[in-house]
Amino acid sequence: MMKQLIGFLLILGAFTSYGQLDSVKLQVLQEGEAKLQELGDTILTHQIFEKRQAANYAFIKQLTQTLKTENSYEYGFPNLRMVSIVNAPDNAFRVFTWQVQTKGELVRHYGAIQLNGEELQLIPLLDRSDDIANPLTHIGSNKEWVGALYYDILKETKGKKTYYFLLGLDINNPFSNKKLIDALQFTEDGQAVFGAAVFPAKNPRDLNARYILEYRGDASTSVKYNKKMRSIVFDHLIPLAERYEGAYAYYVPDGTYDALRWKQGQWIFERNIIETSFDNLEDLDQNKSKEGQSKSDEFYRPN
Repeated sequence: MMKQLIGFLLILGAFTSYGQLDSVKLQVLQEGEAKLQELGDTILTHQIFEKRQAANYAFIKQLTQTLKTENSYEYGFPNLRMVSIVNAPDNAFRVFTWQVQTKGELVRHYGAIQLNGEELQLIPLLDRSDDIANPLTHIGSNKEWVGALYYDILKETKGKKTYYFLLGLDINNPFSNKKLIDALQFTEDGQAVFGAAVFPAKNPRDLNARYILEYRGDASTSVKYNKKMRSIVFDHLIPLAERYEGAYAYYVPDGTYDALRWKQGQWIFERNIIETSFDNLEDLDQNKSKEGQSKSDEFYRPN
């Protein structure tokens, strides 16, 4: 799994252009990346939580210092193995996310939004998942973030409003994982707001602030944007038996697919889209690895 993570994240950074970076700035960024990689290895592999925690605090300081380099936005950090870096479709910003294993085989997410510009504009993301009573309806600032490892960003509009939708993975606990589709907006003064009432809920008259799929920890569940359909397509999940209804650690894909389609300023749920929208499974399976896992499942589990 670790090898898959490394390969996946290297692919994400492989196409970065360094056109605005002179040799001095590039060297500073590469040296900073080397320090970050060393700290990242400690975060990934050290057996003692306090050591991992200390390395993470040092990592945050080093990342901030490195990003202060002029035009650092142009640098893709291709060798930084333990961080996912994804750019917005309009290149207005990019998001760094990573995770740290805490005690009890749980993880805590960390991240930052870097706005595109010569001077550093960085918005830290503070994971408050454990304190949020209902993540499905929660709308909050960057200080009230429902943490995840992001692997894709979409952009949609509703009138004059611009929404960014972030697809992410949460290695929730030893028994279940979550895939999240979260909303991100920026206020007029540049503040980040996560969550927006544009997602379907169980009650058709209500709307949720994000979409969450929770499933069995050893199952592979795909959630990705399909350009042909202009929809977010994902596995339909069912419990392994009727007695597990509502116990999401026992939910697995059943071989069919559902979708969210953006219509009139909100995401509309569509069931069993494969029968009506596809002649074969090629489009849905094109991003699957040889082991049958989607790209977004190529993140690591903690040691």
